[in-house]
Amino acid sequence: MRDVFLEARCLSHMESAYRLLRFPMQYNMHTVISLSAHLPGQQPVYLKGPNAEEVTPVSKLLAYFSLVRECERAKHMTWIEVAEQFWFTGKEYKPFKKSGRRIATLWPVNPKMSELYALRKLLYNVRGASSYEYLRTVNGITYDSFMGAAEAAGYVVTETEWEKCLESASAVAMPSDIRRLYAQILLYCRPTNPVYLWNLYKFSMRTRRRNPNESESSLDMRSLTYIETILKNNGASLEDCGLKSIKDALSSESGVELDGKASPGVPERTVNVADSLTPAQERIVNAIMAESKIPKGNGNKLYYIDGKAGS
Repeated sequence: MRDVFLEARCLSHMESAYRLLRFPMQYNMHTVISLSAHLPGQQPVYLKGPNAEEVTPVSKLLAYFSLVRECERAKHMTWIEVAEQFWFTGKEYKPFKKSGRRIATLWPVNPKMSELYALRKLLYNVRGASSYEYLRTVNGITYDSFMGAAEAAGYVVTETEWEKCLESASAVAMPSDIRRLYAQILLYCRPTNPVYLWNLYKFSMRTRRRNPNESESSLDMRSLTYIETILKNNGASLEDCGLKSIKDALSSESGVELDGKASPGVPERTVNVADSLTPAQERIVNAIMAESKIPKGNGNKLYYIDGKAGS
């Protein structure tokens, strides 16, 4: 495969001249050290050889905790600083014998993984962390989650960021754009209180009334239906994003289920329309409804209805 790659490779005239004259093509100034955070008990374990069962799951993060407990110098350093001045042997950190140019970096984490995202923020800022519990402790208070500790320390921006985002969009964007933006925030940012954001900007998400008597609950239900469509297209749901309570409340208030079906509370107008059909109109409606339940074959089904006004 290497020979095939070399034969198919195309070099520009500039690169060819550089290589013929043996000019330097690449420069490497610093050694880049990659670090990966993990939650308690979720460190990666690599099984190699016949003695795989005897492998002790030691990660760079756990080795950092051990180093802080044993080394006075490390108690004043973050994990990033330790990785730049100590080298990981596979089991523990030991100081470099020679100075050098090194850059340590933590792999990015999607905000959807809220606990791991908050842990990464804490590791970037907290010095001398000797355990996970130490990271969850801020001003003498031990929080139940890393997100709670990160918010208390000011390392993670709370709902104000998404409030400002939706507020600026509400000033210039159409309701459909605001609904789409809100859905994207739910999908990729996972705010801690999505219901609060919904109640704050649901007025900006509403479309125009289809009729003067349409209630606000019905308008909100239409907005929520639009948002759920976006979530479903991306493999999520309202329940996953913490909006189940809003869905249930609007369903009971408006009398319309989120899938578009009328609930038993409000079908009076629909029932009255069905009762007013003539026998000929009823036969047409029944025929079309029966055809719609048959699995679709090749092509589309078209129905042409001809009738004078009022017939």
